[in-house]
Amino acid sequence: MQENNSRKFVIYGPITGHINFDTEVVGTVVFFAGDDIYLRPIASYEHLSLEGNRRYPAVETNPDDIGVWTTLKANLNTLGLPHTSVLKLETYAVGTVPDPTPDFPGGDDAPVPQVLDDGVKRPIQIGDVLRVRGQYAVDYSHSPYGIDHSESFSYMRGLYKTGFVHAELHPYRVNEMEPVRHGFEGMPVNPEQPRFKVEEHAYFAPIYTEVYDWTWGTNKLGGVAGHMVEEAKHGTRTYEFTIAAPPKPICYGTCQLKFETLNLGQYDIGTPAEHSVTLNANGLAVRVVLTAQNHLDPGFLRMQYKLWWHDSFRPSLYVNAGDAYDCAHFSSQAQAQSVLRANPSDPNRLDPDGNKIACESNPAPHDLWVDGKYSATWIEQNARPGNNATFVSQSFPAWVSSGGSFSASVTLRNTGTVPWSRLTAHRLGSQSPQDNTNWGLQRVDLPVGVVIYPGQTATFSFTARAPSVNTSTSMAWQWRMVQEMIQWFGDFTPYRSIAIEQPSPTCSGTTPYYCACTDTCTTSLNACKRACMEEME
Repeated sequence: MQENNSRKFVIYGPITGHINFDTEVVGTVVFFAGDDIYLRPIASYEHLSLEGNRRYPAVETNPDDIGVWTTLKANLNTLGLPHTSVLKLETYAVGTVPDPTPDFPGGDDAPVPQVLDDGVKRPIQIGDVLRVRGQYAVDYSHSPYGIDHSESFSYMRGLYKTGFVHAELHPYRVNEMEPVRHGFEGMPVNPEQPRFKVEEHAYFAPIYTEVYDWTWGTNKLGGVAGHMVEEAKHGTRTYEFTIAAPPKPICYGTCQLKFETLNLGQYDIGTPAEHSVTLNANGLAVRVVLTAQNHLDPGFLRMQYKLWWHDSFRPSLYVNAGDAYDCAHFSSQAQAQSVLRANPSDPNRLDPDGNKIACESNPAPHDLWVDGKYSATWIEQNARPGNNATFVSQSFPAWVSSGGSFSASVTLRNTGTVPWSRLTAHRLGSQSPQDNTNWGLQRVDLPVGVVIYPGQTATFSFTARAPSVNTSTSMAWQWRMVQEMIQWFGDFTPYRSIAIEQPSPTCSGTTPYYCACTDTCTTSLNACKRACMEEME
């Protein structure tokens, strides 16, 4: 246990003891400055965020926040991340004030933190997805943006404002944090990628949602405050979230998602912790309920979860069987390729032309991943050099209301030789005419972290908005791939038109009825019927 000081209260603040615990978080870097790095946790780690982490400063009333929050918000928008919560990493030790040392940057003029990327140190970047381990702390002394309690973070308790508590993490090795490469949302898929992911989560109770300092005591003595500690305490805390399945690899037989859990530590006083998990189509649904009424004896649980894909096909059964098998024994090219990968000497002569692709005429699924990249042979036969795309499918409504929003999707296959991602500025762009904003947007981005390799398909799902029109009309719907500042490329999506219906007029007063035949307001339904009959004659 480490000591706290007058400004840094660990876990339960000055009303409890000096408690902290070790845990990890995975999230996207959305801002960094001085001693602080701000992460947007991925969904399964968002439970580490507390009330203060989910509230943002109103910059119009708090000018001190403009430099942090305005930039942070802009980065969230650029990365396509929701504004639900942000967790701060403080790059100095728990229970200390910022102190510039070789291990901890410290100070406003601190050097940019480093990450260990494939064994090589480089400066941290906005958009990096990091797995960080450190000491988790709950801070009652200020907002997560570094200022004292402000209108946007607090509400009134008696004569003084009371703020919301926020959580933060103090990394152990701030210049050796490693970017996430495999197993998490948005990571690329290839046959050599690990088929598993491991997450570790810590849960605790109780929690006090408000900031406690001398203002409460003043209010209490003045007779204008209730028992703030008990009123704000959450003795029972319920955690519910889903750990997303690792990206599905190429399976040569039947792919089945499996899991195991490991209890790494538990501390219960009174009511035992409730812990349950359920495997579903999205991953592993976790539910934890902790109850603890005494802050000096908190409830605590740390669990490890492992998810992996089990492949029913076993290449090892064929590797040491001499030349007993040929291409006809495998139901797909991918099965044969897995055997060739397991034994490159190829006693079964699955690769007679020596191009490292086994049983090329076998049916799909295909495994064309060779020597850390897609097969050069496959690229020569199926892809044009550089950027290229082939249309697969699209979805959109046949008609929409004037000014109305609707969901749409476009699916394209990467038939070029280079991968697509946000970092390479590959996007879906509007056509007919090029770069139009008729449907409310002219570009659609890939999700953050997603990489579309040659041979893979990309589905762009987005919300479009019809233009506002005074008369019914139709408008072109067409899209194409673009690499910004480089080129437009590949198939155009098939040219289609979407009908846009004009809004019905608002009828009132002496003409309260809308008549569709004449597109006018009438005095009565009978008048509308007569008008319609006249139109028919």
